[in-house]
Amino acid sequence: MSKASLRTRLIFIASAFVTLIWLFAIVTVAFNLKLFLDRLIDIELERDMRLSQHLYQIIAPNLDPDLKGLEALHNDVGIISSLQGEWGFKTYSDHGELYFGSTHVPEFPLPLEEGFFDQEADGEVWRIHAQRMDDDIWTLVTANKSGANRLVLQNLSPTPWFLLLILPLTVLAAIYGIHRATRPIVELERTVRRRSPRSLEPLAQDDVPVEVEPLVSAVNQLLARVQKLVDHEHRFVANAAHELQTPLAAMKTELQNSRHLSDDPALTETLARLERRVNRSVYSVKQLLTLARLDPEAPLKREDSANIEHIVFDELAACGDDLLRNNLATEVECEDSTLTHCNRELVVILVRNLVENAIKYALPDSGVEITTQAGDGALTLRVANDCAPMSAATMQQLRDSFFRVPGNDATGVGLGLAIVDRIANLHGGTLDFSYRRGQEGLAVTVTFPT
Repeated sequence: MSKASLRTRLIFIASAFVTLIWLFAIVTVAFNLKLFLDRLIDIELERDMRLSQHLYQIIAPNLDPDLKGLEALHNDVGIISSLQGEWGFKTYSDHGELYFGSTHVPEFPLPLEEGFFDQEADGEVWRIHAQRMDDDIWTLVTANKSGANRLVLQNLSPTPWFLLLILPLTVLAAIYGIHRATRPIVELERTVRRRSPRSLEPLAQDDVPVEVEPLVSAVNQLLARVQKLVDHEHRFVANAAHELQTPLAAMKTELQNSRHLSDDPALTETLARLERRVNRSVYSVKQLLTLARLDPEAPLKREDSANIEHIVFDELAACGDDLLRNNLATEVECEDSTLTHCNRELVVILVRNLVENAIKYALPDSGVEITTQAGDGALTLRVANDCAPMSAATMQQLRDSFFRVPGNDATGVGLGLAIVDRIANLHGGTLDFSYRRGQEGLAVTVTFPT
């Protein structure tokens, strides 16, 4: 399960908080709006009642016994009320007898006292304002609360509805702000990801947020320490190899002289074994020196051209004794094998290591095959031999430094193909391994871009 990024976590937390605040705001506004609407209905009913009372005082001296004038008065008040369509009235006697009233308003019982109250009828809630108009006359001015609320909301500004847009707009603004705020961190991550494994320069801290500066500073201190260790390692390897060359050469000369001066066969054989071990040490020192100076980050001069075919034949001639000793047949097909824009010295080392490895690890009475192929913007060098069986996993480890195939007693320290891999990379090329045929042998292929 992959971990969420810092940006994702911030967006999630901000969205959660914004949503909670929005819900709280909606609930608060809805509650206050309900109180506001109820109060507004009461204000309208009270205003209508006052208007009715004022008009009644005017017409009371001339009011007919059948109270028709009072009914007309209430109808007129209903026409000018802001609650038109949801407004109604009922007029009762002091004993609860209904005189007249709006036909769409249910018949309510006469209240015990004046004032406001709610009454439910036919599944709807009605807001009622009861007032005594005269000694024997009660008037109930009423409004359907649901309909009145709808009517009032239609006349209000769209501000309450704008609350519905606050949540998505705020979340989008938070996402945009978080993306802007975390952009330096993302750029820092991309810079580190694009770096070469051997690039140990300090990271830039100019645009890094203050909260991340201690981390970047610690990383830069670590890079500086690693750079010192790498430089110390390179110097140590190079100095050690140089210091070992002179005594090894002297030991080899002394052993050769001792062999020529000795008449004792047993001593001669012992000196020969010692000379072979010294030769292996000399070879290891040379490989270490070569590996130490192949720095992938150092600029490489690629101003030469190299004829792979000529280099191959030169190396085969140098290994003639080994070819004869193991009765190895060679097959060389290197047409159109000129490599341009290269470092010829390194190409010679690459070919030498491939040829020496193929001969050294080939089975007796077998063969070594060397071919080149040009085309599709690349030059391919393939060196194959018949060697001891190995698995595909072991084959892919051959490029690792100091790796040796288990059970192989041939001389070597496991640096030859590691050096080939590094030289190929310095030229923008690749090193690949495969079986020579079927599941047998080994084919090493180096591809150079042209």
